[in-house]
Amino acid sequence: MTVIPFDGVIVLLGVFDNGGLIPIAESEAGSVLLESCFQNSPRFTNVDFSTFAWYFVDSRFLVVWMLVFVGVEYRMGFDGGTVSNLDVCCLKDKLNLIETLDIRLDNLSERPSASRDLAQLICKMPHLKNLTLHTAMSLHDDFYSTSSLIASSAKIETLDIRLDDLSRRPSASRDLAQFICKLPHLKNLILCEQKGYDNSSLHDDFYSTSSLIASSAKIETLDIRLDDLSERPSASRNFAQFICKMSHLKNLTLDAPMSVHDDFYSTSSLIASSAKIETLKIRLGDLSERPSASRDLALFICKMPQLKNLTLTLRQGRCMMNSEFYSTSSSLASSTKIETLDIRLDDLSERPSASRDLAQFICKMPHLKNLTLHAPMSLFEDFDTSSTLMALSAKDNQSGNKGSATLTELTVDDETLRRWQDYGSMFDNVKRVTIQVRSTITYDVIRRIHLPEATELTIQSDEFRDRPANFHEKPTSLPDVLLNSFPRLVKVTFSDLNIGNSKMELILQAFRSPHNLKNLKTIRFIRCGTDERVDDVTVACNEGHIMEVVHQVEVVHGKPRG
Repeated sequence: MTVIPFDGVIVLLGVFDNGGLIPIAESEAGSVLLESCFQNSPRFTNVDFSTFAWYFVDSRFLVVWMLVFVGVEYRMGFDGGTVSNLDVCCLKDKLNLIETLDIRLDNLSERPSASRDLAQLICKMPHLKNLTLHTAMSLHDDFYSTSSLIASSAKIETLDIRLDDLSRRPSASRDLAQFICKLPHLKNLILCEQKGYDNSSLHDDFYSTSSLIASSAKIETLDIRLDDLSERPSASRNFAQFICKMSHLKNLTLDAPMSVHDDFYSTSSLIASSAKIETLKIRLGDLSERPSASRDLALFICKMPQLKNLTLTLRQGRCMMNSEFYSTSSSLASSTKIETLDIRLDDLSERPSASRDLAQFICKMPHLKNLTLHAPMSLFEDFDTSSTLMALSAKDNQSGNKGSATLTELTVDDETLRRWQDYGSMFDNVKRVTIQVRSTITYDVIRRIHLPEATELTIQSDEFRDRPANFHEKPTSLPDVLLNSFPRLVKVTFSDLNIGNSKMELILQAFRSPHNLKNLKTIRFIRCGTDERVDDVTVACNEGHIMEVVHQVEVVHGKPRG
């Protein structure tokens, strides 16, 4: 099989240096490459041919090829042409071994032959497993029709595709849907529109076709950034059917920054029981004035029989959900199979009913083990909500209902803790707690929470912040603060915080003094701005020369992430 769409003839133009293509005759690195690659040098066998990137540049087919050998990295450029003095047979054999291909395309909208050749290239490569296809301009319809016809021969397992604007191209949209659903080995699909499209990038025929043949797809993980479907009820219905009908789909990431029509929510709620989704990450538009859509979304979530992990993200500082979402999810919570819930909340400070319903939703889920709460403004602040939570917990304890007794892992940010209330026994069974810090950790925030059964505590920078959080409190008070909130602690981890060598030593010295955390055995510092200069302190601690209670200090040096 020939994988180069230019009659199998290749010319070596030069090598890349500082962003430019240098002629081979003017490049010392290029001369070394020629000698090592084309004169049977033993170093040729050490070339890593597993990853390539392909480009169309200035209407010429240019391959940027990454070579790694003899500890040096080279980038080579190839273009179609004629040559008589280079034997490229060995090169073509190596191209057949490509497993990962990254294609960044120029405008092929007027080049049907090149588009067909490209489709054949990606479908016929015998070992290609991972394909990234970014279409900066456009592909001719022949690319989509050809790829659809020969999709069954492809070995692609992971496809990341950034779309053309196909909103006025029904045939291309249909063929794209068929290509995706016909790939026999495709397990992971990322489908996004290109930036800059105002409304939509896919014709309705994409959604109708994908809905019809969804059951034949082998996709297990789907990450999709949607068009604006707010005025497209048919496309919305078909999209809902597509995700619910895929018999192998386990992981769905749904990002709808604009909006989908209410028909998406109503359809998905009606056929949710047929979905095989286990992990759902969803980021939606504003549903605050759409009670029907909010209610149907709750039904969809609660009716999915295999849903175990739910991440629900709302835009910070805005009221995004209608109260119907909270009331419906509360009434159906006992039927859910959700084990992990990660929810970024609306501001519920002026919505006591929604607060109570959300609290009940959390309490009633019989399988919930891991809860992450991020409240941008306020959470459960009114008296009635706290009373409801305590009553629910008491009722569960008396009746033997599991309820919140299954909840063993809790993640909260420091802003949520600032407004923390007395929630009765709701969190009494939590064993592992993580506090995510946005700016600076304070002892006052830690004192707000009391988890009597917690054995593991992690304090880390908020994963959504650009900068790591700081630790400015006096280390000498830390043991008493932790004793007040987590009396049964066994392990404490500080992760991605600005601590540094000096403060780390002070923290360890604080635990050297007598304290009442009798169960504490391990203290960990992960990427907290430390380096090897404190290794002697760590060794002394682990050999029992500094602390009597703590048996192990673990340190991973490095700068905090963020």
